[in-house]
Amino acid sequence: GLLEHEFARLLGLMRAAGERVEPTDVVGRVREQMHAYCDFAVANPGHYRLMLGAGPHRARAGERTGPLVEVIDALAVGFGRCERAGRPLRVDVQRAALLVFVGVHGRVALLHSNYSPENARSAKAFVDELISLVFA
Repeated sequence: GLLEHEFARLLGLMRAAGERVEPTDVVGRVREQMHAYCDFAVANPGHYRLMLGAGPHRARAGERTGPLVEVIDALAVGFGRCERAGRPLRVDVQRAALLVFVGVHGRVALLHSNYSPENARSAKAFVDELISLVFA
């Protein structure tokens, strides 16, 4: 359906953004992936709100399934690359991914409720600052 298509599109855009960055720039790859996430959310506000709505993603206790998990796991893979490249995190990779995802999602939600081109530009600076905070 629509949600699956849009999540696949989002993940593809994030993957492509990361691949455009030099492989040795592991932190830059994570930043670019989350910039792509923001760009997608800004360009597709209606679909983004549908995608992140609670209804279709409810899992039973103990389950980790669904497209949101794939987005967070993609971020965790990026943070794992950072650690292996000698950029240690303050928390484990899964927690870092969740913290950054929740922060970026919150920033996008604020942007949607008070949109301006200036606010949209400042969202990426917020993403960069937030990512820097998870590193030791």
